[in-house]
Parts: sequence; structure tokens; C-alpha cells
Amino acid sequence: GAAPDFAVDMQTAVPNDLRAFVSAHPSLRMIGLNGATAARLFTTFFPDLAQRVTVLTLPSSRGAHEPLSFAEKVQAWSALKQT
Repeated sequence: GAAPDFAVDMQTAVPNDLRAFVSAHPSLRMIGLNGATAARLFTTFFPDLAQRVTVLTLPSSRGAHEPLSFAEKVQAWSALKQT
């Protein structure tokens, strides 16, 4: 399986080209981030994009240490479809 989020090496992480993606999709209004590590990486690599689209940090879908139940995670993630 994939390495846990805490194993991400911030010094060697290489982001996808989200600036190009956002530019190519001008109607995009919101980006959902899968947990705190994704939010940290997004903030590091794309601080300017938060001014162009709404950014939601959502509970990790993996979340071994996430105290939320599956139903609570579904409710939080459903915020993406409400806009």
C-alpha cells in the first residue's frame, strides 16, 4: 500500500501542476484536500491558488489517527458537492 501521510518527505515532494489545471478549468470554484498533510503541501506549493478558488481541508480518507467515524467523514466530504 501507499506510505502513510506522515512519511511524506517535504524536501523531495513534487506537486502536480495545479496552477495549469486551475487555469485550464476557469469554472473550478473549489478544491478539497485529503487531510492535513495535503493541506500543508498545498500551502507550501500553491499559496496563490487559495485566492482563486475555495480550498477545503477535509478529514483524511485514510485517517488511521482520525477520530471521526466514516459517517462523519462522508458528511464533511459532502461539502464538495454542495457548491
